[in-house]
Amino acid sequence: MGKTLIHTKEGLVLSAIEVINDVGISNLSIRKVASQQGVTEAAIFRHYKSKNELLLAVLDFFSKYDSDVFATVALKKLTPTESIHYCLNTYATYYENYSAITAITQIHEVFRNEMELREKIDTIIMDRTHFMSGLIDEAIQKNEIAPHVDSEQLAIIIWGYFREVCMKWRISEYAFPLRERVQESLHMILRAFSKRE
Repeated sequence: MGKTLIHTKEGLVLSAIEVINDVGISNLSIRKVASQQGVTEAAIFRHYKSKNELLLAVLDFFSKYDSDVFATVALKKLTPTESIHYCLNTYATYYENYSAITAITQIHEVFRNEMELREKIDTIIMDRTHFMSGLIDEAIQKNEIAPHVDSEQLAIIIWGYFREVCMKWRISEYAFPLRERVQESLHMILRAFSKRE
């Protein structure tokens, strides 16, 4: 029975992501999620007491690989700039294989409008920024990035460009390889901030 519950709850989260991807978060409703999943609205309310509780689960799903990605970067013993590339390549690979999840990257501000959801999305953004700025600090210490660079600002630039590339990918209806574009752009950004001899 435990497996069925987990499967059902995760299925509802995936259905919510699909609905957000198809019609936008403003048109998300329990009825549409139920229809997408092929269950009754009452079945959803057995697992999630409200739409916001379901959206909290969506955000948990959206960020569930963060700690794994951060831990893997540390284990790989790469140079700091290689670690930055690895980190974004991992997210780009995930998003390329599950394009609907990129809908969540485009609606951070909408989540912040709901008090129940604000803390969750803020934590996700801050954790990702903090991790990236730590890698940038290491890159500065190892002379891979210029010493005058503010690591937090560069981390914001990197995550911001990543979201923008995801948006362009969605607008183009996935017409270009996301991973390739992310790596090309990241290489350009890091070269612009690299230590010049």
